[in-house]
Amino acid sequence: MTRPEDVVAEYDFHVFKEVFLNTTRQLLKTLAHLQNSSAKSESMTEIKNDIHAMTEFFERLSQDTNSLKESVHYGTEVTKQELSIFKDELVDKLDVLQQYIESRSRSIDETVSKLRDMSVNLVAGDCQDLFEMGFNASGVYYLQKFGRQVLCDMETDEGGWLVIQRRARVAEQVDFNQSWQEYKSGFGDLESEFWAGNDFLHIFTNQKSYRLRVDFTDYEKGAYWAHYSTFRVGSESSGYELDLGTYSGNATDAFSYHHGRPFTSSDKDNDLYSEGNCATYFSGAWWYDRCYDAHLNGVYPVVPDRQNASFITWWAHEEGRKVPLVLTEVTIKVKPNKP
Repeated sequence: MTRPEDVVAEYDFHVFKEVFLNTTRQLLKTLAHLQNSSAKSESMTEIKNDIHAMTEFFERLSQDTNSLKESVHYGTEVTKQELSIFKDELVDKLDVLQQYIESRSRSIDETVSKLRDMSVNLVAGDCQDLFEMGFNASGVYYLQKFGRQVLCDMETDEGGWLVIQRRARVAEQVDFNQSWQEYKSGFGDLESEFWAGNDFLHIFTNQKSYRLRVDFTDYEKGAYWAHYSTFRVGSESSGYELDLGTYSGNATDAFSYHHGRPFTSSDKDNDLYSEGNCATYFSGAWWYDRCYDAHLNGVYPVVPDRQNASFITWWAHEEGRKVPLVLTEVTIKVKPNKP
């Protein structure tokens, strides 16, 4: 790499070389003159004049050399400044260009992501579809087919479960003692407690063959689960009749008692209890018979008590007797049966 200071040094060397050669020639000329002049006075005058001329020559040469060095140095400094300014401007322009490219890249990525989500939502009919497309994180997803958000459990039992009901201790407990219309449409918050809605359950569970899983926790006895090989909800004209398949799990089969029953709310009595409305007695709508073995839409047990039949309850046979499990956590979820 060639530097400005290298050019100056090289020039100084050439100048010195020329000065040295000229000086040598002049001295040789003077010596020859001395030898031939026999030290005549007029020759001495000429020698003095030659020496004076040489002195003036060296002074001019020194001045010219210094001026040249200053000029080259000044030019070098100016060049350095100009290069520095050019570099700064170039860096600024490159930064702007990089920011523009990154912005466009993010915009393209966002557009691709939106298009991907749209295409997925157009074809996905449930959480299992999403799971098979690579969406393996549990959480809230939007199903374009149904025009609604759903909660997906992508972790339990190989994932792909769509949660249709959830109960848990939250800052503000949701009131599940709701009317027929509220249960028809659904209510609550997917991030808290909710009921998906009977109209949705009917349409959803009739598009494919689904199975049901219930995960629940007793406040003292711990976690249980119950699995049913089929789950289907009838139309409103049938009272949203419940269709359950074969049971398996580590809890007592309490839900099969409600198989084939229509839904009952406090303002629409479809149960078989002749002396009143089960939903009114137990503070929550459900597929009651004469009334229940499992009641997952009951009152949340902020202070659990096995004597309070209005609490969220799953009756179990343990140690030779029937015991009410009082539940502090419940999730009811569905998933397509394998072909």
